[in-house]
Amino acid sequence: MIALSLWLLELGLRIAVHAFLEVRELSVFKVNCREIIMSDLPIELKYASSHEWARLDSDGTVVIGITNHAQEALGDVVYAELPEVGTEIDAGSEVAVVESVKAASDIYSPVSGEVIEINPTLEDEPEIVNHSPYADGWLFRIKVTNTHELQDMMDADEYLLVIEKD
Repeated sequence: MIALSLWLLELGLRIAVHAFLEVRELSVFKVNCREIIMSDLPIELKYASSHEWARLDSDGTVVIGITNHAQEALGDVVYAELPEVGTEIDAGSEVAVVESVKAASDIYSPVSGEVIEINPTLEDEPEIVNHSPYADGWLFRIKVTNTHELQDMMDADEYLLVIEKD
């Protein structure tokens, strides 16, 4: 009887230790995944919940693009319909469309201002959005009328919480 009790106690301990290690491994996996995602999110950018990013340049203009998360969800980008230079836009307004082999997605401007430049590369190479969403795959540049709108956008840590929910 004592041997059976000891065996059951040992079995219970083994199960508890195994369960603890599995939970710990999952936690480590989640942390490692978070680190990988964070390494892909430039910290100098601001982010919108609609998956656009904004970068304030030294000349006071703001460059807009879509996040890596957005381009991955879209798949292979085949076309980008961008706003015309000179167009006045309001924060939150639909200003562009990015089309992929899977879907078309509206792009919203996170800030108000005048479009002063579009990415000319996208006309012939829209797939650059997939390969370089934070650099060569930018969409358009705005002369901002209200820089405070950038302060309302998320930083990389806040945006990460949004995409973890997706």
